[in-house]
Amino acid sequence: MKKTIFILCSILLSVSCQSIAKASSDNEGQAKYIFYFIGDGMGVNQVNATEIYLGQVEGKYGTSPLCFASFPYTALVTTHSASSGVTDSAASGTALATGQKTKNDVLGLDATLTQPVNSIAWMAKQEGMAVGVTTTVTTDHATPAAFYAHTKSRGDKDIIRKQRAESGYDFILGAPDDGSLPYRLDRKPGELSQADIVRMAIDSLYHVNPNGFFLMSEGGMIDYACHSNDAGAMIGEMLDFDDAIKVAYKFYEQHPDETLIVITADHETGSLVLTHGRYETHIDRLQHQKMTIKQLGKSLDALRKSQGENFGWEQAKEFLKENFGLGGALHLSKDQESRLQTAFTHTINGTGKSQKTLYQEDNEFCVCVRTIMQEQAHIAFAYTCHSAGYVPCFAIGVGAELFHGRIDNTDIPKKIIKAAGWKN
Repeated sequence: MKKTIFILCSILLSVSCQSIAKASSDNEGQAKYIFYFIGDGMGVNQVNATEIYLGQVEGKYGTSPLCFASFPYTALVTTHSASSGVTDSAASGTALATGQKTKNDVLGLDATLTQPVNSIAWMAKQEGMAVGVTTTVTTDHATPAAFYAHTKSRGDKDIIRKQRAESGYDFILGAPDDGSLPYRLDRKPGELSQADIVRMAIDSLYHVNPNGFFLMSEGGMIDYACHSNDAGAMIGEMLDFDDAIKVAYKFYEQHPDETLIVITADHETGSLVLTHGRYETHIDRLQHQKMTIKQLGKSLDALRKSQGENFGWEQAKEFLKENFGLGGALHLSKDQESRLQTAFTHTINGTGKSQKTLYQEDNEFCVCVRTIMQEQAHIAFAYTCHSAGYVPCFAIGVGAELFHGRIDNTDIPKKIIKAAGWKN
């Protein structure tokens, strides 16, 4: 019954979102309400994988569109920095915020590192608009910081936090400075989602200035999931990102002649490949993953402590069946089960080799589970770092027709400025 309801809701949402593509963006006037969504680490394949996932959950080949990917105007975006073909989040955040290239690790300075460059959030404030900057990670992280900070290193946290406090922006919200919001897969009732944050931001900004506001909202945990090569977590964060954009889209429906929504990414993370060596994908199998790989490590540690000497491979197998579908809904080959058992034994006896990625460290058993989930889904991550791949851009509303073709990340804020009619 739950699956039937899910499929019905997905169909209705798909019809609603596909109708967006028929909407006209040739509105006269200028954008008064500007939403700028940045999916950190969201390359073209992250979007495609999520739409394939939705389609396969519905039992069909092909895709079921995300709401934001159905927006009528699209572009492919280049992301190189002034110092590398593969950007980091500071340089790409600066490009997306200011329209100027800079070197990796740098925030809000030009490529010579001598001149501060102002962001479109700062410009919006000068134009009298209410301004918000939000994220699912910390607001002193590279992408949000690019909208208010000027420093030679994204690691200068004291400087960044001081400049954040001095920005004068009306709404700044993310995770505490020492953490991040929970992944969608790990979120407990009552914990904030990006959709909750966007809803709060709209209410606050509209109250501050009902005549106009600018909101940048980052889906930062997409990047975290891809750095750790956790495919199930990545799908969850993409769906969470789409849910947040739906909140903005509801606002757009009420103010269609005054609103612009732009969605893009700072870079791709993980070099995601939508195959595992065969002409097929089974991304829907990731629906059986009920927690992130990060949480898996914590949960197994807790289970081991609670069961003491009684904890062994049989208990671990049952845990995997319940929380990842492995050995249950998802058939394990003899080789896969053998690899899991070996990794489990190594981890339990202290001889296992852990793997450290940018935001987490996973024991050998967790890494094995992560790899086998990718095998089950017939997808793969080539690396745990950023790539130079194109990222997408989607737009709807006033000035959305400016976002098309192949563009550079520095073009996006310039187009937003044009749509808003600001004096640059």
